[in-house]
Amino acid sequence: MTPRLVLGRYGRRGVRVVLWIEGDRIRAQWREKSGRRHRSWPDTATNRKEAKVWAEEFAQARLERRAPQELLTVAQLWSRFRAAEFQHLRPKTQQFYLDCWRYWEVFVGPERIAEDFGLATVMEFRADMETRTRPLAINTMRRIIQTVKTVYAWGAKLKLLSRNDVREFTFKVAKEKRPVSPPEYRREEFERVLAELPLTKATTWRAGGVIALCGLMGAREKSVLHLRWDDINLVGDTIRWRPEWDKLGRDEVQALRPSAKDVLLAIRHWTDGKGWIFPAVSVKNRRETYGIQALWVALQEAEKRAGVRKLSGRAMHGLRRMAFNDALEASGGDLGVAMALIRDTDLKVVSKYLKRRDDRLRAAFVLMDRKSTANSTGREHESSNVLPFKTGAAGFEPATSRTRGEHEEPTSQAQQPLDLGETAHHTPRSHAEPPPETAPDTAPGSSVSRAIPARETGAP
Repeated sequence: MTPRLVLGRYGRRGVRVVLWIEGDRIRAQWREKSGRRHRSWPDTATNRKEAKVWAEEFAQARLERRAPQELLTVAQLWSRFRAAEFQHLRPKTQQFYLDCWRYWEVFVGPERIAEDFGLATVMEFRADMETRTRPLAINTMRRIIQTVKTVYAWGAKLKLLSRNDVREFTFKVAKEKRPVSPPEYRREEFERVLAELPLTKATTWRAGGVIALCGLMGAREKSVLHLRWDDINLVGDTIRWRPEWDKLGRDEVQALRPSAKDVLLAIRHWTDGKGWIFPAVSVKNRRETYGIQALWVALQEAEKRAGVRKLSGRAMHGLRRMAFNDALEASGGDLGVAMALIRDTDLKVVSKYLKRRDDRLRAAFVLMDRKSTANSTGREHESSNVLPFKTGAAGFEPATSRTRGEHEEPTSQAQQPLDLGETAHHTPRSHAEPPPETAPDTAPGSSVSRAIPARETGAP
């Protein structure tokens, strides 16, 4: 018989946990209603310490409960979480949780005891995801681990787990490895893409219409793809976004942008203004509406034909970012207007949409330098006329706001407020010259205006 070296006995009679070494294994034993239960670890110095800590905490947890509780496996914990919580989640969120948990379950094994895993296991799990042949993206790994922590926290809250060491893990990323927010489309790129997807052709009007509405209204493609003609009020110029197709599940009615209305009027004849605005290409399709995959392919091919450079991660969401920044620029930096356009209220999320536009920055540089030069010239002129003594002379009185105001000239052109509508590579427009009356998204000759047929007078 193999000799046993007892490492300790924890708890009182009835809930006692015995820990000993047998051969090359550390073994634990305790009693439950169904009989004796066991678990074991490889005999190492680290595992001996871990086993003692576990036995002590497990015995203490059993003492605090009226009845002993059996240990849940990874599969059992997930099954209980799913039964309790999935009824409160939307289908897409349910699928997201399923996909994330599957990574964890495959890594640790579904029949393993759920509370056996702690900080070290989660660290190994992250390393495994990073060192695969096709490593997962940083944000994907973050969401997977957060899902695992959510399930374990739920189990600990309901006392299904006697301990939860998974919560100790913190997902850290070096600054130089942090993912960059995907780029936006620019107006000229958007117009070139639309020019390749005319609304007058049977093979391109669906993709062209969806892309146009996403870029003009800042909406997500799923919401646009599931629009119905009943959601459009062409008389009151409003559009309804249904909660079942909205990412945040909100039922909202939004003002309809005039250029977006022109797009809808241009494609109305394809469906006779009934049912889905963007129906499936064929009645044999499983989906009733135009598909996201087909839309993505159409966008990529249009980019190639238009000579628009493909940027990683931009895709359809780049149109939403473009709409946000265009609205921010057109409203003079009014964040409320830009957020109202894309129907978002989370400042943390919106902050990721802010993009640096170098052409606007250079235009601001020109105006700032012009104003700085004008101010410097004005100060020199002011000094020669106002200061009665040399600098440092006795009785010298520095120019104050009062004395300066007595000698100031009326505000010059260079001191007018910055007009960020001017660009650095064009000759700055005189402030006396009236601005053009045509809006940029419907300017004569633009791709947007060419893609939208002229509208007849009167509501259809």
